[in-house]
Amino acid sequence: MQNRNIYPFLVKEKASKKDGTCPIYIFILIDNKPVARFSSKKKVHSKDWDSNKRCVKPTAINAVLINAAINKKIKELEGELLRKELLDVTISKAEVQA
Repeated sequence: MQNRNIYPFLVKEKASKKDGTCPIYIFILIDNKPVARFSSKKKVHSKDWDSNKRCVKPTAINAVLINAAINKKIKELEGELLRKELLDVTISKAEVQA
């Protein structure tokens, strides 16, 4: 069984010049090596992101909805990786992106 981590991350480098919001990406690491990243299609201001908890702060607008959408996407990715693992497929970069 491979060690895998899936977590959300705020990408401050891609901040919008129009309104200053930053996109939230979901990163997948297998054996501590980055394998893939997916956009959550959600954006928040950097001041509304809690880096320690890796979620939107409760004081932000629509924080509950954004956090729920991110957690749902993470659970879907975990389920897909677990399904592939149960089928004895070695999870690699190509398998994750497929």
